[in-house]
Amino acid sequence: MYLEKKYKSVAVVFLSSFFQYYNFITILCYIVKYRYILWNQQVGNKLLEIKKDTKPWNPPYELSRKDQVSITRIRIGHTNLTHCHLMKKENPPVCSRCACRITVKHILKECHIYIHLSEIPFARILISSPALKMIT
Repeated sequence: MYLEKKYKSVAVVFLSSFFQYYNFITILCYIVKYRYILWNQQVGNKLLEIKKDTKPWNPPYELSRKDQVSITRIRIGHTNLTHCHLMKKENPPVCSRCACRITVKHILKECHIYIHLSEIPFARILISSPALKMIT
């Protein structure tokens, strides 16, 4: 009990002297910078591939909540097509052409079967293709 009180008093003295030299804003700035450095140093972070900072996504135009959720799922790669195997306890789907695991990134950027879709405006794909409704 005595040591606990002693450590508390030492901590109070240290913190009070610490805050005399550094104000709250300065400490907060250091914390934010440190968090940003940690964020950029992560290896294999899927979210870091599509988003370079920790600020919230703000759509440039008004979208319904359902559309926002659908677009966010596509951005982060969490879709029914790519993740339904987890609920069914099956193996992940494999691309018939490339023999690699099907991901949103593979469908939109890498696969030769769907390469023609990259030439079409994305909004038109979402409106005209009933097959892509499986993704969301």
